[in-house]
Amino acid sequence: MGPGDLDKDIAALDRLMEERLRVSGRDLPSRLRKAGRMLPRPMRHRTRALIDAQAMLRNPKLARQVDLAGRQKDAERVAAYLQTLNPAEARKTALIRLAAAIAFNLLVVAGLVVAVLVWRGLI
Repeated sequence: MGPGDLDKDIAALDRLMEERLRVSGRDLPSRLRKAGRMLPRPMRHRTRALIDAQAMLRNPKLARQVDLAGRQKDAERVAAYLQTLNPAEARKTALIRLAAAIAFNLLVVAGLVVAVLVWRGLI
């Protein structure tokens, strides 16, 4: 495995983040910043390690310190996680959670209205 393979893996992760997380940006570091908590912490750390390794590979003296096999495994794990995501299912879940929150708030307000009416002796 060489530095070119790491660049290909990072480009693939960049495309996956755009497709699966719907995060815009010009490159992987900007997409990672915008993704924020959409990625679990271990995946964020692995992606950050890949970005750092790519930067280190540009310097010949620092390139010797990069564990390419470890970064390859990190890239595979992040890619496997991103491929399990389903954007349509995430949208549906978000809408269901929003509807549930609105319904709960309406029930609380209705309960408070009834409690005030009982307290004032109108019911």
